[in-house]
Amino acid sequence: MKSFAEPDIEILIFVLHNIGLQLRKEEPTAIKDIIELAEQKKNSYIAHIKMAEADNDPAVDEMKQKLRKINFLSMELADIKNNKGATTIQVRSIEHL
Repeated sequence: MKSFAEPDIEILIFVLHNIGLQLRKEEPTAIKDIIELAEQKKNSYIAHIKMAEADNDPAVDEMKQKLRKINFLSMELADIKNNKGATTIQVRSIEHL
């Protein structure tokens, strides 16, 4: 979460998709912390994109692509927060990952 680089976001999405509900059950405060940190990072990144757009930065398209991944992460976290989603059979435990 600290780096918030694209590969790290993708890994976090994978982990949360597969064991997010299990984590919520076993470590609800950790999930709450992840949700809060992700929202802070997302809001900061949106502000960064707006400044880049104002400066006509050519990297805006890449930034928007990363924002789509961040939005997907937010949806995944919202589902976990609201206890939605199904437990996947692909990954049965944190130890497996």
